[in-house]
Amino acid sequence: MFQKVLTNTREMVESGSDAVSRHESLAQKCSDPLYTNMVEAGETGGILDTILQRLSAYIEKNVKLQRAVKSAMVYPIGVLTVAGGVIHLAFSGRWFRFSRTLFLGLGVELPLPTKIVIQLSNFVGSYFGLMIWSGLSAASLQ
Repeated sequence: MFQKVLTNTREMVESGSDAVSRHESLAQKCSDPLYTNMVEAGETGGILDTILQRLSAYIEKNVKLQRAVKSAMVYPIGVLTVAGGVIHLAFSGRWFRFSRTLFLGLGVELPLPTKIVIQLSNFVGSYFGLMIWSGLSAASLQ
């Protein structure tokens, strides 16, 4: 569809007619309004070649920036996913359940940080905590 729009637009520009206004609805579906307006301004001002070169450079820089941002986000997301997996295994593992039972079996008042870690372990070890953690890690991958 986009190739059809470009071919028709090129033919109209070469014949001297107003190409952007005729394909306005298709152009809006296929591209950013900035592109459409710049082409229209280039047609009106008679500097379409200059505008298309600038638009091409802008699009290339934009694509490079998007790739750089995506590649820069891979490492932090990977680190957070691995760290979350390790935390989940630590809080839901057998050894932590044993130490939790040991602490509760002492019969003394536990310090607040220990209580927080025990409650966090109960939450992470439950199916609800696993569902929330899975949802968060799936959302971070997108």
